[in-house]
Amino acid sequence: GCGATTVALHLAFGLAQQAELRLLLIEADAYRPSMGAALGLAPGAGLAEVVAGRAEPAQALLRLRSNLAALLASRVRSEPGELLGDPATLD
Repeated sequence: GCGATTVALHLAFGLAQQAELRLLLIEADAYRPSMGAALGLAPGAGLAEVVAGRAEPAQALLRLRSNLAALLASRVRSEPGELLGDPATLD
């Protein structure tokens, strides 16, 4: 990879040091999610579950600092595009 996860994490944590900012880092790579592993976190509810309606955003958000939260991707068992085209997702 090109280190996109590392760059995103460093940028988010760097910006979070500015107390007046509140940040939400969203990982959307459903093919190869890696941010959770980079942070040493066990897999859990993520973006795919929120989009599919199987989890509330508040359940999937991870607080990394007082002003930084992350919504991690979760591996989709089928094609990620199918999740967005699913009629249940549109409800």
